[in-house]
Amino acid sequence: MRAGAFVSLGVVTNVYSVSHTAGAVATAEGNRLLQHAAWINSRLDELDQDALTRLEQMLEIDPHEATACLEGQARAAARDIITSDEALTIYQALTPDGWEPGTRLEVKMTIVGLMDKLLTPPATPGPGCWSPSAS
Repeated sequence: MRAGAFVSLGVVTNVYSVSHTAGAVATAEGNRLLQHAAWINSRLDELDQDALTRLEQMLEIDPHEATACLEGQARAAARDIITSDEALTIYQALTPDGWEPGTRLEVKMTIVGLMDKLLTPPATPGPGCWSPSAS
């Protein structure tokens, strides 16, 4: 799956605006990714088994994509784009080879929807900023 392909799934339009809901699972309190996953889970019952199987297949990622997501997760946490709990959610769901066995469909959908943001490299420094990679 290419980074642009994640956007076409239309899973998460703006995970940063997910608000806390009173009915959220206790472990999701304060973790926007788990809150969004709980919201997705509440809608998965509407799908038949064939649709769920196709979704699982669409969400498979290869080692290169998994590693890129883990790097993006670390970068996003370091830049305070995601909280440490949200970073841990991603870290626990992925290995360098792909999804951790047992990762739930709604968590995969949430992470894949967020991947385009996580895979975006940090902005390049402006002309007045020093960078160790600048020549």
